[in-house]
Amino acid sequence: MGGLFKYYLKLIRSEGATIADAFAGFSSVAGQLILLGLVSGFLTTLGYIVCLLPGIYLSVCWIFALPLVIDRNRMFWDAMELSRKMVSKHWFIVFAFLVVVALLAACGALACCVGVFVTMPIATIAILYAYEDIFGQKARLTAPLLAIVF
Repeated sequence: MGGLFKYYLKLIRSEGATIADAFAGFSSVAGQLILLGLVSGFLTTLGYIVCLLPGIYLSVCWIFALPLVIDRNRMFWDAMELSRKMVSKHWFIVFAFLVVVALLAACGALACCVGVFVTMPIATIAILYAYEDIFGQKARLTAPLLAIVF
């Protein structure tokens, strides 16, 4: 998924993505991506077991951790913390956005599971556009405008 995120981010930024970018997850950040998957998966599952709400909270807060690792070469824990801090500022808006994305993906699954091949890339790209809005270069330049919107 890390490589796919890298590929989509380059497409979004018009940086000339190549098929090699889709395999960027097997590069030097592979260890961080594996640790991110294990730690965030374990802690999120633990949150769901304890009670449903902590699991939902952690899932939403850590949605941008993977793009932060693959895009900015962050360590897995730093990426999880940065994602949590940024999402916590606007948690309900991000949650509502992810509910809409999940409904889109569910519609694809209802279409005899074939629609997933269309809706999942759209859902992934929507999440990456949200990542670009929050963490991208333009976001740093237009931060006061985002504060008005949120």
